[in-house]
Amino acid sequence: MPERWEKIAYWRQRAEELRQAADDVAIPSARDRLSALAEQYAHMAAVLERELRDNGIGEPHVARPPDSAVIAPDEIATPQLRQLYEAWCAHHIDGKLPARLQIEPLELKFLLGNLLIVDVGYAPLRFRFRLFGGGLAMRLKHDWSGRFLDTYPDAEFRCHLQKVWEGVVTVGRPIANTRRMTFDGRSYRYDGMVLPLSSDGEKIDGLLVGVVPHEDGSASQ
Repeated sequence: MPERWEKIAYWRQRAEELRQAADDVAIPSARDRLSALAEQYAHMAAVLERELRDNGIGEPHVARPPDSAVIAPDEIATPQLRQLYEAWCAHHIDGKLPARLQIEPLELKFLLGNLLIVDVGYAPLRFRFRLFGGGLAMRLKHDWSGRFLDTYPDAEFRCHLQKVWEGVVTVGRPIANTRRMTFDGRSYRYDGMVLPLSSDGEKIDGLLVGVVPHEDGSASQ
């Protein structure tokens, strides 16, 4: 039941975020709506926690993937990734994950060439690139659309993505990370964010991945 405990943690986080947002709103009606929504999330978390504990299901320890972190909104430094997170949150209603079809590409035009859309399959857990952004394809000199992650030629990068994406499926929440890579003799740092998608609002069957590259300007040795 780890995913149910992660859902509780997420609902509590949303409740706290909404309470903080309500404190900053001057319009009484808007403040009341935010406060009511915060209490709804807090109530859902409390009910589910009581149900799990009554059934003897304790909170598990969840290992997070290395070089990554479960993100909080105030930890997102890259503007494009903050916009991506906010667009995802706008479709995250009543505790249900957004579906791929809910998110219009035009909403994400600020990051369109640097987006991946990934299908998630199970038994075994496997990831397939549904969309490989044009900007990333140009930088990497290949388009992996329609192909599976486990066929990606760079073993180190493939293993890194596998660990991060498995982490998102495990915790059921967005994960952000920073990594350095070298292409064409130049060193790059990129900031990435992986957001879970679900056709039914619960089981994760897709990932929305945003990537923002930063060129260090240093040549590799």
